[in-house]
Amino acid sequence: MVDNMGRATTITIDGGVKSHNAKQLVDAGADVLVVSSAMYGHAKPEESLNEIRRLVLES
Repeated sequence: MVDNMGRATTITIDGGVKSHNAKQLVDAGADVLVVSSAMYGHAKPEESLNEIRRLVLES
C-alpha cells in the first residue's frame, strides 16, 4: 500500500523489539527499531544493544 501511493514513509517498530526478532523486522521493511526493554531490562544494556545491531547488520 505504501509503495503504491508513491509517498516517502518511514516504518517504525516501537514495542517488542528483541534480539530474536530485530533482523526479521528489518527484513520485513522496518526502517527504525525502537529498543527499550531489550536494552534497559538487560544486565549489560550496551552489550544488548550491540548484539541487536550486529544481528540486524548481518547479511
